[in-house]
Amino acid sequence: MSEHGKDITRILFLAANPENTVKLKLIQESNDIEDNLGPSSSKFDFRQRHAVTFDDLRNMLLKYKPHIVHFSGHGSQDGALIFEDENNKPVKPQLTAISNLFSILKENIYCVVLNACFSEDQARSIAKHIPYVIGMNTAISDQAAIKFAVTFYDSLANEVDIKTAYELGRNALENLPYQEQNIPQLLQNEVTIQDEQTHTETDIQELEKRYGIYSRLSTLDQTTYQIFENQRNQRDELTNLLRQRFDTLKYKTFEDMFSDLYLKFNRDEKFKAEYIRQLTDQLHKYNSEILQILDDNDELFYDMPMLRALHDHLNLWLAKYNASKKRKDMFMIYVGDKEKKRYPVFIGRLLNSKTKKIKKLLDAYNN
Repeated sequence: MSEHGKDITRILFLAANPENTVKLKLIQESNDIEDNLGPSSSKFDFRQRHAVTFDDLRNMLLKYKPHIVHFSGHGSQDGALIFEDENNKPVKPQLTAISNLFSILKENIYCVVLNACFSEDQARSIAKHIPYVIGMNTAISDQAAIKFAVTFYDSLANEVDIKTAYELGRNALENLPYQEQNIPQLLQNEVTIQDEQTHTETDIQELEKRYGIYSRLSTLDQTTYQIFENQRNQRDELTNLLRQRFDTLKYKTFEDMFSDLYLKFNRDEKFKAEYIRQLTDQLHKYNSEILQILDDNDELFYDMPMLRALHDHLNLWLAKYNASKKRKDMFMIYVGDKEKKRYPVFIGRLLNSKTKKIKKLLDAYNN
């Protein structure tokens, strides 16, 4: 017997990838899930609909009366899921509209999976009406989203309960590059398992400390990004100057070009290089502070695993900076590609999201 007390578990897979949004591997996800559920029709009835609109959601819930509803696609930072309209353009239904729909049609549904970035708020609202709801507390990579979903349903096919399937799905993410296992959240009656365990043990002083740390890291990340953007603009201007006098196309990297041509720089080019070096020194100051915060608070790596990738990248950056201090031709630092320790592109969003989440908890405590 399946968990909901019926012989056949009806699973409804819904997907949306509107025009002008990042292309996701939704067909692969649905196919992999269906393959892992197995060929036997005696246990699962798997139905799918792509390019889904909000009206499609209502109609499919009415038509198939699923026990598990799975949505894959994009979510926005304000917590809304992104559906499609009749012209395949992106549209964001109100969180309350989706929650109320599940409230009205909740009779058969016992689990909802929102496999989309920033979907925790929507999941929380649905969890008022549905026993089990899974959402993502921040951005999640396509690779991790697919891995979690496939493992979750493969586990259900092997007759484990929802909570165990969820834990196995998170466990499967631990071997992926960015260790995104803490992003999926299981909610029951509006309380995430993780938060239920953490917040009852964490007093207001600890939350304030965490808020201060994440707030500072978020500010530092924004500052370093602005400096880097300025530095990149200056680099491009310098490259344009050099292009007027030299054959720059023969160089594979900016680093090789600047190193080879530095002794031939004219006054304007040297001035531009010196300004870039000043920006590099500013980056050194803020990168060093970020590393110091991470070294002093290594528990952050468990709270947000992607910070480990940031730590490793900045360690490489600082090592190269220190090695280049006496070399005037190395005024801009490039690291990460060869070593496969690139700057984690989602870290700014993660830090901002975490800071806002802790601020909400603090406000709730204070009120």
